[in-house]
Amino acid sequence: MTAGYPRPALELDIRGKRGEEVTGLVDGYLNDASLANLGEVRIIHGGATGTLRRVVRDYLKTHRW
Repeated sequence: MTAGYPRPALELDIRGKRGEEVTGLVDGYLNDASLANLGEVRIIHGGATGTLRRVVRDYLKTHRW
């Protein structure tokens, strides 16, 4: 990451978010993590209905990083 920008957290907590807003959040987070050379990150999605888990997994299957 370029000097002056904060290093992204090692975790992204998306619990309570709506499925349609999650992919944008995850994409931005993964891009920031990649620029910061983070080798591993965690996405916390909760577990109530499994909707967010499904959305995130489907998205990660196609994400370039």
